[in-house]
Amino acid sequence: MDKSQGWKNVLKIIIPYLIIVSVFELIGVYASGQNFYQNLPQTTLQTCVVSFSSMSGTLLTIWLFCKYIDGRHLIDLGFYDGYISRDVVYGLLMGLIIMIGGSALLLSVRQLSYEGINFNAADLCYSVLLYTFVAFTEELLLRGYVLNNFLDSFNKYIALALSAVIFSLMHGANPHIGVLPFVNLFLAGILLGMSYIFTRKLWFPMALHFSWNFCQGVLCGFHVSGQDIYSLTIMKRAHDTIWNGGKFGFEGSVTCIIFQLVAIAIVYKIYSSKTGEQPVAADTILQEAA
Repeated sequence: MDKSQGWKNVLKIIIPYLIIVSVFELIGVYASGQNFYQNLPQTTLQTCVVSFSSMSGTLLTIWLFCKYIDGRHLIDLGFYDGYISRDVVYGLLMGLIIMIGGSALLLSVRQLSYEGINFNAADLCYSVLLYTFVAFTEELLLRGYVLNNFLDSFNKYIALALSAVIFSLMHGANPHIGVLPFVNLFLAGILLGMSYIFTRKLWFPMALHFSWNFCQGVLCGFHVSGQDIYSLTIMKRAHDTIWNGGKFGFEGSVTCIIFQLVAIAIVYKIYSSKTGEQPVAADTILQEAA
């Protein structure tokens, strides 16, 4: 196999992906009744519709490339069976622990203060769907397709770093982006991709990605990657600081860097010392860490 084919496939998909997904998102904007002359989107439901459209365009693009360019099946990107329920449970738990732990720490040092509950059943349901769509879309694209192809061309850690750089750059147009957010997004790409280079499965990173965003935005009241979407819990920042992340959210904080470095170190230590860096089930990470 030509080792250069992997990174070439990543380059080939860029323009078709941008075109197809942009068309799908435009359809989503119209379908949700949004006004182009106002800030987009305006409601949680509208955000959910656009995210579903983006997911649909991503799925179509990657399916076409798998079938006609890569010569592989979509399932080969990481939808293998085995350990699915445990991978999902442990991914959800890891995101929950990081966000609850980070919030508790910031509350204890008065970087945040609890203001109350903003319960809206419809928005809560839409948020579950929204973050499911986002997790599926970004993990299928960044880990399932990009990292998978990079692994065909490069050493696994170089491939991981390159995919993490792309992951962070994809958020470059988000509101309130800055140096700390870029660092945290890069580390998030490492954390999510670390499990993939050993398992070649998407269940754990998808679950972790969903849990990370949902717990960050809905349960803990942070902005999510700079975007202010529905929150069940109302939290108030004393001031915008490097510790609480300011308007970008938890991902814009030094606190998040610390939590992610610890999580990455645990994942690496377990896989390199216990498995000889051979593919294993993702749930082994948390079983060994517990």
